[in-house]
Amino acid sequence: MNGKTQTSAEAWQGLMAAKEVCQLTGVSRAHWHSLVKEGRAPAPALRWGTRFTRWKSSDVQGWLADPQGWIAAHASDTQEVAA
Repeated sequence: MNGKTQTSAEAWQGLMAAKEVCQLTGVSRAHWHSLVKEGRAPAPALRWGTRFTRWKSSDVQGWLADPQGWIAAHASDTQEVAA
């Protein structure tokens, strides 16, 4: 394997469940989901059905480091979804 190849186990390590996101951010699950719905927090990277949702940990960390900056940087993404 070369340095660019990522195993499936490594890929899963970069994903976070809602419970983990809420523990890290300090917000409730309901509030986190409302932030996502409003485009003020990262959308899930993976969704299988209604009970399995995961966020990229890098997206959550980026949002946590600068929420307002993240919102400004992703404003065009939110407007495209709303249209």
